[in-house]
This record gives sequence, C-alpha cells and structure tokens, in this order.
Amino acid sequence: MEPRIQVEPRTPSAKEDETDRRVEIFHEQTPSPAQSPLSSTKTLQHDVFALLDLGINLEHVETLFGDRVEPSVLRGYAKQWTTEASVQGLEKLSIAQEVLSRSTSALDKEDFRKMLISGYEEVPERLTDPLTFALMDDPVVLSSGYVVDRTSALNESGELRFQNCPFTRRALSKSVYPLQPLKSEISSFKVSRLTDLLQVAKGLLDRENVESAGMVLENAVKIITGMEKTFTRLATQLAEMRLEHARLAEVDPSMLKGLQIHMYKTLIQENKCDDAKTFLSQVGLALPVLQEAWEGRPVLSHWLKWQFFKAAICSVNREEGTFTVNFDDGDMTNRVQPFDLVYPDDVPQEEELTVGTVVLFPQGSYCAGSGNTGGVFWHQGIITRVDVAPSAPTLYSGHHTKGEDDGKRMLRSYVYEFHDLTIEDLRVAAKMT
Repeated sequence: MEPRIQVEPRTPSAKEDETDRRVEIFHEQTPSPAQSPLSSTKTLQHDVFALLDLGINLEHVETLFGDRVEPSVLRGYAKQWTTEASVQGLEKLSIAQEVLSRSTSALDKEDFRKMLISGYEEVPERLTDPLTFALMDDPVVLSSGYVVDRTSALNESGELRFQNCPFTRRALSKSVYPLQPLKSEISSFKVSRLTDLLQVAKGLLDRENVESAGMVLENAVKIITGMEKTFTRLATQLAEMRLEHARLAEVDPSMLKGLQIHMYKTLIQENKCDDAKTFLSQVGLALPVLQEAWEGRPVLSHWLKWQFFKAAICSVNREEGTFTVNFDDGDMTNRVQPFDLVYPDDVPQEEELTVGTVVLFPQGSYCAGSGNTGGVFWHQGIITRVDVAPSAPTLYSGHHTKGEDDGKRMLRSYVYEFHDLTIEDLRVAAKMT
C-alpha cells in the first residue's frame, strides 16, 4: 500500500500576490450603478438595439439589465427599434408582439401600427409555396424534391399540373408525397398568427381606430378561411370583432344585420366549425339574428316514428337544441324537432356516398288529407352496395336502419331493402352545419 502524499501549505508567489491585488483593484474601480455608463441614455439605447439585433428576445433583455433599468424604459427602446432597425419584418414582429403583451399603449404610435400591419403580411419562408409565394395549406413533395402546396401541384381532378419540374425542368413522376409534420407546423403557425391578430384588433377597436382595425381583421379572415379546422373560441372572437368594427365604422343597420347573417352562414353552414351545436352555445350575439341566418333553409325533418318529410326551418332554439320547421305539406303537428333529426335537403356529392353511409331515401308517397297537400315521405337507411358503371349513373342499394323495436311506424308499404337508387334519390343523414 502506497503511503499518502503529504501536501504542505505553500506561500503564494509574488506574481500570484500581484494577480490577487489586481482583482481587488478591479472590484474597487468597478463603477456603481449611479456611475455606470447605463446612466447615458444614448449608450443604453445603443446597447438595447445591439441585443435586439442579435435576435435576443425582450424578456431576456429585461433579465440582463435586471433592476438597473426600469422595464418600461426597455420596452420604449424595443418599440423604437421595431420602427427604426434595418432587420427582417418577422424579427421586428416578434419583438413588437412582446412589447404589446406587456402594454398595448404602443398602438397609439402610427409608425408602430404601420410596422405591425405590414409585418403580418409576412410569413416564414419555409411555410410558403415557392411558386405562388403564399402560405401553404397542404404541403407536398414533388419527385424532384421541391415542396409546394397541393393546389399548386395538382389540378381539380387530382392530376399533376406539370410534366417537368418548374424549378429543375426535369421530368416528374405522377405522384406527390404529403408532408404531415410541415402541415402541422403550418396549422400551429396559423393559430398563433390568428391569436396575435385578434389581440391587436381588440386593442385597435378599444382605441376606435377603425381603419387599422379593419386591415388587421381582413388579415384574420384570410387566415381563418384557410384553416381546415376552425377553433370555436377564435372564430367567435373574430365574429364579434368584425361586428364591433362595423358598428364603429357606422355601417348602415340593415347592412350590419346582413353582415351578422353572412358571418353565421360562413362559420356554421359552410362547415367552418367541427361542432355547430358547441359553436352556437358559445356565441353571444343576438338570437334573432341567428334565427334569420337559418330561416327558410330546405330540410328533411323528422315528424313522428322515424318518418321524415320535406320542410323549411322556421326558427332555432340553441338552448334547447331544437329547430321549429314548417312542413311543405302544411301539417302543423310535431314541428319542433331536435338538431340531430333535421337534415339538409341537398343532393349529396358522390364521394359522400359509400358503403356504410347513413342516408334518407324515399319510401313512398301519401295522399292529401285534412290540413296537408300530400307528397313523398322518407325513411332512414344505410348503403350496403354501390354499383358503378362507366356510361351509366351510379346506383345505390341498402336497407332500413330502424325497425319496430325502435318505435318505427310500420306501414303496409314498408319494404326492408331499397335497390338501385340514384344519387338524386338520396340525402345524407348528416347533422345540420
């Protein structure tokens, strides 16, 4: 076993003494906060600009200066930097959003507003289509390796628009490949951008700055229109802000009412919301306007015991989740029906009708009676076979989904199966949107 090495304390050399003395002198000569160059406004502004030029966010800048400089002073320099610095728009926009998150008073400055609005016109280059320079919705990869939006690569029939790559001029294969990770990134960007736009729009509306608020809201509409999935909260905020903007702009009351109806049709009837019932329960605008947005829409409505008849919506009760309808034959009974049993009277698209699709189909006709004019009644069924022929209409066959055990009224004309119906004979049993 080796003996331990004994370490004797040693006396520092003259050189080490000098080093220690220099350290002490350095500490003695370090200026106090009152003597610091930070007390120079010009120097402080220069240093803040330099940090922001490096891409350091405002929160970190505030941390670096600590309690030596008031945060409001740093925000003021950051606001000035966004309007003066020669950096890219997206970098300015990032700092501007940080400034706004702490105080919306920056919106009082015209230069800041202009910078902000122009900044929202820009998007990260990796998210844009190199052909159209627009924000992509559904990015795909060409066989040449270039990424473009699906609408740029394929025509309405799903065929490749180009024989040769627009960038390399080399022949392309007919297939494109989806980029789901990039698509998810684009979706997240849209939600973030829309949230920022609504925050700015609210600040501008609070200041009754109609012109600037209008430009911001127009940008927000473009973003939400391109989203496959509309987020109820954001859609609601946008709807309410557009109405507030219209009021501040002193839009004619009749036009304002029309705008309300148009917005509801856009956000609800055109499938801009996954769950219309949830949306209706959250939107806080006047119920009479909502009723008018639906009024007169042709539907197939349940009447009694799983029988459906042509009708038109008269009113809606969103609290109860019901429609009141006017039946085409004039019958005045059982006119209040739940949302889930009133379906659009629209001829479906072929892609909507596949094996397993729940549909309404004509079961037969009935004669006029007391108080009604007669017509065709419809029952609910499911498609079990689709016959496609090259030069003939596609034919659909299936059977009922409801029977006597479900409380269905079994008429003498009841037939369990239906055969060889055309697309014009069917309606998709989908909830009203």
